[in-house]
Amino acid sequence: MNETHLSSKLIAPIDSILKELSPINRLSLAAPNRLAVACSGGVDSMLLADVLIEHIRSTSIEAKVIILTVDHQLHPQSEENAEAVCRYWRGRGIESHLLIADPLLISSGSGVEDGARKARYAAIEESVISHQLECVFFAHHAGDQVETLLMRLQGPSGLRGMGGIPQQRGWVWRPWLKVEPKLICEIHNTRSLPVYEDPTNVELRYLRNKVRHYVLPSCEETFESGWQKRVAVSAQALAEEADVLHYFVQRFATTLITDDAHIGRLTLHWTFDPKEHPKALQRSILRYFYTRALYYFSDHSDLRRVRDQMNLLEEIWAAPHHVERSLPHGLIIWGKSGHLVISASSRLPVLPENISISLESIIQGEEIQWGEWTLSFAPITLGHSEEKTGDPSPSDRPYPELGIDIHSLRAPLLLSRPVKGARFRPVHSPGSKRVKRLWSDQKVPLFERDRLPVLLEANDQIVWAPYCRPSHHSIPASSQRSTTKEPRHPLYWIKWTLRDKA
Repeated sequence: MNETHLSSKLIAPIDSILKELSPINRLSLAAPNRLAVACSGGVDSMLLADVLIEHIRSTSIEAKVIILTVDHQLHPQSEENAEAVCRYWRGRGIESHLLIADPLLISSGSGVEDGARKARYAAIEESVISHQLECVFFAHHAGDQVETLLMRLQGPSGLRGMGGIPQQRGWVWRPWLKVEPKLICEIHNTRSLPVYEDPTNVELRYLRNKVRHYVLPSCEETFESGWQKRVAVSAQALAEEADVLHYFVQRFATTLITDDAHIGRLTLHWTFDPKEHPKALQRSILRYFYTRALYYFSDHSDLRRVRDQMNLLEEIWAAPHHVERSLPHGLIIWGKSGHLVISASSRLPVLPENISISLESIIQGEEIQWGEWTLSFAPITLGHSEEKTGDPSPSDRPYPELGIDIHSLRAPLLLSRPVKGARFRPVHSPGSKRVKRLWSDQKVPLFERDRLPVLLEANDQIVWAPYCRPSHHSIPASSQRSTTKEPRHPLYWIKWTLRDKA
């Protein structure tokens, strides 16, 4: 089989990607566009760069290819090899850039391999932004895909994990995932390309190298020719199934999640029925909920660590009483069976010292913003049509017996954080209690209690606290006796809600 025919097997998947980046999509051929190859100097990436450059030069595609080489500084020859790679491509007239991996990112990984990968992609992403690159080609092949799947078999990996390395994610493209390494080596041998191999690729202290040098040769003897490509095709099928499943889980989960990310919180409310819903669906919903919180409230770097917190999420989800725990990235999770809240302290709005509220502003219906909440007053009458059965709710509906007489209060009112040990007596309560104790009785999350205010009269007497009924003295005596006599002035219902998106 001649070299031209073999090369066509490498060009076809590249050409497919270039067509996907056509003017119909996002790559305009009206002016040169910048593509890059992540080139380590090994056989695979050197050949990929050579084939891509040759193919673009032989077609009418108006695109410029640049080379990106990352120095991980993990072995003595690292810098020398990286410089040699760049020097070779510059000698052929190709723009080349030497990137330095961040050692802090390398040390932050779960191991050297994981940390080096994070640092490598971070360095390349910076170049994508600074050089305005459309995409970066990586030379991962079917052998790499097989290695990844074998490593993930030791778990814990789900359907998406067993989908292996994705062909495309954002600016990353991998055209050769279904190409066997034997074909790449065969074509490379027909070309005069230098190779700058990383000596750590043969060090057996790394799991991937053990799989490559011990497991794959055994598989090669066991399975028929072309087995690596077939495994890669199976991985793609699993990845597609995972995408379909994720689509429907996401659609369902979105109906269960209240998105208040603008004020630093997400809420999941779902009555899980084990007779109707499979346990796996519960885990998928919780996983999606936490992943979404990380996406909103972190630097996105630890999405792969979601599984580390799944036991905690399930524990709180099943708890009969409210539980509050800390999560990585400064997140707090609070809730019980069927109800979870994740809050990000770094995203919470700044609280004011206090807010003065005039009677005129109450009458005019002005809303008062306190951090992530909105305080409002609504006039009500004893003839209100709402049902009055059951225990009156402090915030759900405007029960007349909870309406305050603002004209009897000493103005101006003041919204302020309660002083230590502050007490007040809500209407229908036998006596006064500390405000913090009242919030505890109402199962208000700990992360909220330190941010909540109280409403004070001019003499510093508490009129009302969030999640509680108004004070006993702010309710007209006639309302407390549930008479039908209209008061001289309209009563006002206090409403406390999370702030809407701007």
